[in-house]
Amino acid sequence: MTDRDSPHIFRRSILLNELLNEMTQSDAEQLAAITKRRTYPAGTYIFHSGETPQAIFIHRRGDVAIVTDTGAAEADFAYDVPGQCVYGLGEMLADSKYRSGLRTTAPSEFNIIDRADLISFLRRSPEACLGLARLFSRRYHEAVGTLKAH
Repeated sequence: MTDRDSPHIFRRSILLNELLNEMTQSDAEQLAAITKRRTYPAGTYIFHSGETPQAIFIHRRGDVAIVTDTGAAEADFAYDVPGQCVYGLGEMLADSKYRSGLRTTAPSEFNIIDRADLISFLRRSPEACLGLARLFSRRYHEAVGTLKAH
């Protein structure tokens, strides 16, 4: 099995449309209002393993590599990830650190939502919180099913 065939966690990243499908139109518009767009040159670390998330990153275009720290050296795992992947949401909500880093391998564009803005949005929108809970619950059950299958 090659890296591209492995069921790596980033191969099932949360996609923006999955997130928006769990929200009302009003909540989706409010989320868009707190979103900033930024372009990064190739070779830029979006975040490093071990950092505490300060924002979520929605990958719009370009190429990225998942970077893991093996203790002795870093290793790149470049997966074909679909556009609109959402990075950092699970870690931010769980108040945990990134387990891997993310680096651009080509000029890349991201939508960014700062932590404080996202938390404020979620406090104002219980329906959006419930939607996130449904989304993460489905992902949990998918992961359990995958583990049981192996």
